[in-house]
Amino acid sequence: MDMNYLQQDPRVAREMISLLERQLVEIRTAAEANPNDYNVYAKWGELLLELSMFKNGDEATQILSQCINKLEKSLSIFPDNPHPMIVLASALNARAFLQHDTQVALS
Repeated sequence: MDMNYLQQDPRVAREMISLLERQLVEIRTAAEANPNDYNVYAKWGELLLELSMFKNGDEATQILSQCINKLEKSLSIFPDNPHPMIVLASALNARAFLQHDTQVALS
């Protein structure tokens, strides 16, 4: 998706945020129903990563922390699943870019 388009049209961004928030409610319910489903946690992490792209500063960092937590949960259930590994790498990369302290970002 062209993120520049989203920046130009705030209506589209609001709609995307609303859609992501609805999907997060659904995935949270799915996780409560089946807490050992690694796919649910992988999808939850993926949704949080997408949502973080619409946020700035501390709010984005907080969402990315939740994202990383969900992806690590998925990997704790099924360690060899490549999908959450890839999303986790993206989340860690995004978090590093939000970090103002270079040494912390590199760690």
